[in-house]
Amino acid sequence: MPKANRPRSVSRLLETPGLTALAGRASAGRTPDRDGVAPIDLLPEALRGHVHAILEPGRLVLLAENSSVAQLLRFHGPKLARRLGAPKWEVRVAPLPDPGQRGHAANAAPRMPAMAEKCLRETAASVKDPGLSAALEKLADNARGSR
Repeated sequence: MPKANRPRSVSRLLETPGLTALAGRASAGRTPDRDGVAPIDLLPEALRGHVHAILEPGRLVLLAENSSVAQLLRFHGPKLARRLGAPKWEVRVAPLPDPGQRGHAANAAPRMPAMAEKCLRETAASVKDPGLSAALEKLADNARGSR
């Protein structure tokens, strides 16, 4: 009787060569180089939280959170690429990877303060439009669930 196809465990999936290489590329911006300095740490402090660096063979890709950051990266890019030994480099404006991957605090869902919930309920009670009132109540209920 043939063996049934069973789902693979997450740990086994993460050990596949393709995902291992992808994870390595994704963390390139925070991995120390031969001098013990991470590429992102070579940038000014104000830019570090808004940039993600991907070092590919022979090419450095800098992902910028917005066009202002991209403009500053175009100034700092040549020095960073030279330091990393990448003959080619480029700057792209793109959504950054998950903040947890960039060394920030663990992902936390936004929380609505209790005062905001109270304000939403008061506003819902004072609004004459039943649809808007119901939507405000629903928002207030979601605020309670986020705590």
